[in-house]
Amino acid sequence: MKDEIKRLEEQEKKRVEMQLAREAAMKAVEEKNQKNKKNVGEMKKISEKNQTIIEKKKLKEVERKKKLKDAVIETEGNGILEREKIAKTNKIIHDNVKKEKKKMVDLKKQELEIEMEKKKELIAKIRELEKGID
Repeated sequence: MKDEIKRLEEQEKKRVEMQLAREAAMKAVEEKNQKNKKNVGEMKKISEKNQTIIEKKKLKEVERKKKLKDAVIETEGNGILEREKIAKTNKIIHDNVKKEKKKMVDLKKQELEIEMEKKKELIAKIRELEKGID
């Protein structure tokens, strides 16, 4: 009987220890869950803060791009006018160069024609002189 009591006490002691261990484990799980909830809450706040920062940056970037687009459109009109002016100037220069070349070619043709006429006259004189010698 003494052994039986001792065995029952031993079983009760183990049951209590297991109950305490189970309660400790449950408490640890609960604390872990609370800690995770707290971390999730903090992460959400950080995420929301970062999201706000990202949205502000996106808005600034959109505004910057809009200003850049407006500036490009404005300068594009000026660029078109400048290109037209340059094209007109280049055409005038091209036409002038073309006229100068034509004048130079015509002048060279005249010089060659005059030279040919002189050569023909010289050949004719030489032939006349050769006839006179015969």
